[in-house]
Amino acid sequence: MSRGSSLVEDRADFGSVLIASFSLDNQADPSTRTWNPKFFHNFTGTDSDGESLVVDVALSSSAAPTYFPSYGVFIDGGVIANNPSVAAIAQVLDGRNQATERTTLTGIKLLSVGTGVSLQYVAGVDHDWGDAQWIKPILNVMMDGSVGVADFECQQLLGSSYCRVDPVFPAGKSFAMDDVSKIVDLMALAQAYDLTSTIAWLQASGW
Repeated sequence: MSRGSSLVEDRADFGSVLIASFSLDNQADPSTRTWNPKFFHNFTGTDSDGESLVVDVALSSSAAPTYFPSYGVFIDGGVIANNPSVAAIAQVLDGRNQATERTTLTGIKLLSVGTGVSLQYVAGVDHDWGDAQWIKPILNVMMDGSVGVADFECQQLLGSSYCRVDPVFPAGKSFAMDDVSKIVDLMALAQAYDLTSTIAWLQASGW
């Protein structure tokens, strides 16, 4: 995938894509001006983003708040779809797609790949907290929660046609998104991860 090419130009090599982002301002007239999710895609149709440059879409999707500035009006899609699996299902079921770009629920085989799970919890009960106490845990709660919700929805919708790969880190181990010093530790965990069931699922699915 070339950063200077468009989503359509890279389609021959990478197929159809759906990439989550979030727009802080739709820059519409005052009666409809708001923030909203944005899913870039290269499916055909009037709402296609096929002519958008790969570099622009990538930066729009990865501008994580507090880590990077927004890219224009866009920030990291993880704030609304940290696991975009359900969005992908919705896109390929869209009846507005051309016949070659849509399917039915029974025609979907979905492999969802996560980046690992840190075991986290809030100890105790009855947390009558204010802004200062909630600000840090609530961000992780919402981010992890959205991943879990999408995983549940995919299991219910697809059953055995769905497979999720998301290693659980050992208790007490957590990895900040920008902590490059932990790359060696992450590689070791990845190499030790058992993919036997995933490989079996892929083979049974004809991949």
